[in-house]
Amino acid sequence: MELLTPSIASKVPRPTGGFLVGLAAVIALLYFGRIFFITVTVALILALILDPIVSFCMRLRMPRGVACFVTCSVALLAVYFAAVAFYTQAAGLLADLPAYSQRINEMVDNTRELLGTALEANFSLISIAQSDVSRKFAGWAAIIAVPTMVAGFYGMNFKFIPESDWQYGFYAVLLFTIGACLLLYYLFKRSGWL
Repeated sequence: MELLTPSIASKVPRPTGGFLVGLAAVIALLYFGRIFFITVTVALILALILDPIVSFCMRLRMPRGVACFVTCSVALLAVYFAAVAFYTQAAGLLADLPAYSQRINEMVDNTRELLGTALEANFSLISIAQSDVSRKFAGWAAIIAVPTMVAGFYGMNFKFIPESDWQYGFYAVLLFTIGACLLLYYLFKRSGWL
């Protein structure tokens, strides 16, 4: 690739004032004449579409003017009937719009009620789960309360505590405490608290 040397750079055309004015004029013409150009473009497209029909009418020995008139009339009637069909469909949809709106409002209300019911059911399940957890805590607290109570009595350091002079007194109290805990565990388990 060649580098631009001063001799090559001088050969590159630069936009002149006339070119810029011409470019601005073309842009302004396209901007301000857009309605005209759109109309001409649509007319050319219609002419290309309708030319085979005019040629067919001329093969049927119609004069060119009559063939153009018949073709344009048929095209206008087709556009008219298409517009009438579109209007009929649009009017039917617009007439049904309040029914659609009511149906959508009913669906939104039903969905809102369903959501409210689902939330209430969820809160109920959470409440039941919390109730189950609190029952388990209460059951375990009752079971743990028995040894705590026995330890509290024997931790008071009184001189005359029953079974303190008996050689099997400690084992009897320990057996009683374990038995009471197992009995409470069985009762709570049977009632569904644990």
